[in-house]
Amino acid sequence: MTERSHLALLALLALVLSGCVARSCGLQPVRDCPEQTLTTEEVQALYTEGLAITQRDMMGEHYHLGSIAEGLPLLERAALHGHREAMKAYRGHFIRVGALEMQTFDGLLSPDATAEGMMWVILGAHLGEPVQAHDTATFEVLMDPALPFPEGFFDSPSGTAWMFQMLTERGLDWAREQAYAWRGCWSK
Repeated sequence: MTERSHLALLALLALVLSGCVARSCGLQPVRDCPEQTLTTEEVQALYTEGLAITQRDMMGEHYHLGSIAEGLPLLERAALHGHREAMKAYRGHFIRVGALEMQTFDGLLSPDATAEGMMWVILGAHLGEPVQAHDTATFEVLMDPALPFPEGFFDSPSGTAWMFQMLTERGLDWAREQAYAWRGCWSK
């Protein structure tokens, strides 16, 4: 290994140890529309099975992480095929564990898990999910990645904006860029 390779590896390790990875540091590329290979029936079956698995070992409102880990890939695949309820279930796990519990989830540190969840929240708005009246101004910024973040945007304690405190600016920027890129992948 060359000295340059060692330095690059040390720099990457420093980023990981500081909690700054992929989405949070701007290293996650924005992807094109996901490939659509399944029938509507297959997508529905993935969603139904994924939801059942994730809810299998619930205790009240609390999910069992093992059940989530087992069902999440099914929900993700259904979500990537445009299944709206799968999108909601999938993002809910990332928001709950990343933003609320501030834990590592699905191989992502908390800020990146929260960014992943926020991407699906923003995508939902692009696909026609209603936005609460008190969140209208927030979503105007979230849905247009060309707009700069206004002063104090990451400090709001209410509405959707409270989650921004668990994100880096670059992580939220990735979320809105990815959601914008995917807004036309599925019909509304």
